[in-house]
Amino acid sequence: MPKAAKGFSFKHTSHISRLNLVVFVAVFAAIGTYILIHSFAAPNPNLPGDLNGDNTVNGSDLAVLLSDFGTTNTAADINSDGTVNIIDLSILVSHYGQTYSGGGGGIALPTAPQSYTLPSGATVVSTSAQLTSALSSGVANIVLADGTYANSTYFSDASSNIYAQHLGKAVLNAGLVVGGNSGAGGDTVQGLAFNLTNNSLGFQGAELNIWGPAGANTKVYDCTFEGNYDMDFGIVNLKISGFVAQRLALSHFHADAMEIYDNNHVPYGSSTPHINTITDIAIDGVHAATPGSSNGTAEAGLWVGNPVDNPVSRISVKNVYWSSIWTGNNSYDTTFSDLTIDETNETGTGIYVEHYTYHDIFTNFIITAADTGINSEWDDGTLGNAAGHFNTYENGTIDASNSTANANNSHSTGIFLDEGTDSTTITNVTFKNQNWAGIGAYLNNKEGGGSNTYTNNTYQLESGAVDISTGHP
Repeated sequence: MPKAAKGFSFKHTSHISRLNLVVFVAVFAAIGTYILIHSFAAPNPNLPGDLNGDNTVNGSDLAVLLSDFGTTNTAADINSDGTVNIIDLSILVSHYGQTYSGGGGGIALPTAPQSYTLPSGATVVSTSAQLTSALSSGVANIVLADGTYANSTYFSDASSNIYAQHLGKAVLNAGLVVGGNSGAGGDTVQGLAFNLTNNSLGFQGAELNIWGPAGANTKVYDCTFEGNYDMDFGIVNLKISGFVAQRLALSHFHADAMEIYDNNHVPYGSSTPHINTITDIAIDGVHAATPGSSNGTAEAGLWVGNPVDNPVSRISVKNVYWSSIWTGNNSYDTTFSDLTIDETNETGTGIYVEHYTYHDIFTNFIITAADTGINSEWDDGTLGNAAGHFNTYENGTIDASNSTANANNSHSTGIFLDEGTDSTTITNVTFKNQNWAGIGAYLNNKEGGGSNTYTNNTYQLESGAVDISTGHP
């Protein structure tokens, strides 16, 4: 603790003595604040610069750092270089004003499903038979009364909007197919609770499957999807344009929780279906029956293989074995923001960038406990086949503590850019507790693109790890 200043006197009532009193009170208050901060709070590991653990980087944190400036106090040594110095001050200032909302500094978490207004004049059904009849008749707006709706096969919707009368109170024990070979599309599904335990009751193993021209512009709001580790998928949308997904919760699937992609790759910028909106998605639990048996072909949380016109934002993923977020095929010109990824007790990757991901931006994220925070896959030894080109990773934290790699003394990496990756920008990312490297860049730029750029990043790594490596883990 710093010593109190000397030379203050209370014997006189002169202007100078009053000034000394004011200064003394200010110093005493500052010291008292210092004692309180250091006694009752700890630094926030998820928000660099939040030294007093109050989830905000502000003047109190600055006071702590200045009090410890020049010392070896580890609590204020933000970049863990052994001294509280100008680098730590720079890091704190760069995060000044940010707040921690449970996932990372200033990261917005998903909005949960919420109530809504039902359309007037809708047809209300209360049994599975009534629902089937209304769907086959093409009723415009169908409202499901509270209850459980079971069936010997999935329900088929070619032209109806479907709503739960009360949020989450209409439970489907059979899947739903939206779309078909003909129709205007644009149907809405809102407020339903999917809860299936038989994979055959979902078309192609999905609780909600969207397909064909009649599936275009489908909108899914405020629904929950429980797969009970019996279903392969929560939502499948293949090559269907205009899709909107908002305020959804998906749990416990074998293959992928939410699979949205066109499996026919086209050159960057060519015509391909565009997704409209994916926001406020919470995913918890994706494992094959034998975890890892997909060998990277599945076991993902959110799978995006099309351009998305609006930012893919407020996405929370945890307990996913292989990759929390996957991009590829025709993922381009898309921004992913406000991402909260937790790979605790898993062996997977936070974000897996596969062939072909072009000009995507990943911003405002926190990835914890991943063996590799972000992986840009290699080109399989074929020129022109690399996964990532002209992508940006910015404003995030990747923390490898509690990763299985660290626990098993194998290599953990913050961001790995494998062979052929080019023109990648990594900026304002904090790398923490990786035991191999913060950034790995192996045989990059062989595709003929530009060189990679790394700026304003912070490295708080395990002993023996390096900030940037050109090797292979």
